[in-house]
Amino acid sequence: MGRGSLCALLLAVAASLAATASSACAAEAGAEHVGVHRVAVVRVAFSVGEIDLPSESTVRSVLTEASFSVNAAFAAQTDGGLQVQGLAAPAVDVYPSNGLPLIAAPAPSCGAVMASVKDAVETTLAGALSGYDHVILAQPRVPQCTWTGQAEQPGRWIWINGAMGFDRSTLARELIHNLGAGSADTLVCRDGAGVRVPLSAQCDPPVAGGDPTDGQGQGVLLSTYHRAEALLLPTAAQRTASSGEVTLTDASQPGTAGTRLLLVPRGSGGAFAIELRNPVPGFEQWQRPAYQPMGVMVRLVPSTFDGGPSQLLDMTPSTPSFTDAALGDQQTFTDPVSGTRIAVVSTDGNQAVVRIGGAPVLDTHPPVFPPSGLRAVVGLAAVTLTFPKAVDNVAVDHYEVRRDGQLVGVTATTTAIDRPPTGLLAADYDIAAVDAAGNATLLGAQRVDLSSLSVATGAVAPVAGSPAVVGPVTTPAPTATGTLAVIAPRVTSGRGKLGKSRLLTFRAVGAGRIVVKVDGKKVKDGRAAKIAIRLSARQAKRSTVVAVASRGSLTRSLRATVQVRSGKLVVR
Repeated sequence: MGRGSLCALLLAVAASLAATASSACAAEAGAEHVGVHRVAVVRVAFSVGEIDLPSESTVRSVLTEASFSVNAAFAAQTDGGLQVQGLAAPAVDVYPSNGLPLIAAPAPSCGAVMASVKDAVETTLAGALSGYDHVILAQPRVPQCTWTGQAEQPGRWIWINGAMGFDRSTLARELIHNLGAGSADTLVCRDGAGVRVPLSAQCDPPVAGGDPTDGQGQGVLLSTYHRAEALLLPTAAQRTASSGEVTLTDASQPGTAGTRLLLVPRGSGGAFAIELRNPVPGFEQWQRPAYQPMGVMVRLVPSTFDGGPSQLLDMTPSTPSFTDAALGDQQTFTDPVSGTRIAVVSTDGNQAVVRIGGAPVLDTHPPVFPPSGLRAVVGLAAVTLTFPKAVDNVAVDHYEVRRDGQLVGVTATTTAIDRPPTGLLAADYDIAAVDAAGNATLLGAQRVDLSSLSVATGAVAPVAGSPAVVGPVTTPAPTATGTLAVIAPRVTSGRGKLGKSRLLTFRAVGAGRIVVKVDGKKVKDGRAAKIAIRLSARQAKRSTVVAVASRGSLTRSLRATVQVRSGKLVVR
């Protein structure tokens, strides 16, 4: 009888068999490994009196008895569906039962050591171990083996190299390897200039086990991809899509309702595995910036669940860490190899809407400053300003220095020097963090006493050793009705340069509608006073962009023309 027929039959029987029916149907739905897994630990030494072995109490504590044990970690991500215990008790079984380790013969190579340990166990305990799903061999650390843990994939044998390796993360990872899941790696890629990007055709060798957010890497709890690979995630919680919008449910939440794993075929081999995850207190300490309370993780994975590794992509490549690797809210990622586009349209509570294909999502989130203020130090001839680094869902493009509400300089660093005009006794200083889309946030003005200044030139100067500060800046500021301006990227004296985002943002105060055409073709018609478009790579090389603002409180239509040549702008 097939498994589908068995499931239907079990569902038709009396309520007393409901639990059995539910279990069988869960297996059919892609969670075949959910259930109780019987685990035995065998302590093996190479000589009498060996001390580099975990004690029996440590074995049981780490695997089943501690608050954050392996068993508790598995329960946290499967709603208690996956458990590890011994044959007859919740605690795992430890062999030999007399408390003394087995003695195995030393060997010259790591492979020979592993074989010797396994042979000694099979020779002595083969009958006693026949009922276990997993057998963990705890051996003293040997220099021939450079790893902490090794496991059959799939299979039942696990080797732990030294007492220090008998920890929750290592044991959980190797047990999941037994169930067929591969490792969780990280991937670093670069563009033609050697600058880090999320993905390209020029990537470094993957860092094996480097994913800090996945139990098959440096984390504790599994990504939904490896849960599916280990047959622990019901197929109802998985979805494959190559276009359209998909709502993801936070994989850290209890239950399996909603889409927990989204697979997007790459088109050029492999696929993207996408999930929404938050850290789980107690098990995971990785943190996210304030602007990004939720994390949409994107991993490059094999086309099929074949035990291959996942490769976490870094959506914030400007920082060296992968703890901020998530694709942020209103952030768009485009695979330069396959052209696959993935964008986070919105996040709401424990859900995120992800768009596959279609137009890029426009960024409307301004940067966020941490809760600390502006510091101003007044010298004999200048004011040195230091301020905290802001974070953004995509990236902070620059900082604007304002004195008494007027823009006096722009810097890419968090330090600037202002030389106020002669005779100014006090001023209100403020800093605006601006992203590539033109969204800006003020830090908060601070009153500064300037009476001690003896010399002033009225300019902002760069701090020694830092990038030059441009100032004063004459970016057209649409502060009154009657102006249609390019507000991003920054334009000075009618000229500017496109950033990597290739975004152009127009604003006309009082306008009720802005229409944008590129090379005579309408690309955006927005009923607002602000509108943004993203140029294609071809358009960024050569195009003419025309924006026309109308309606609202405008008494006449306004027009702005932008000539784009090799990423440079001329606004007419």
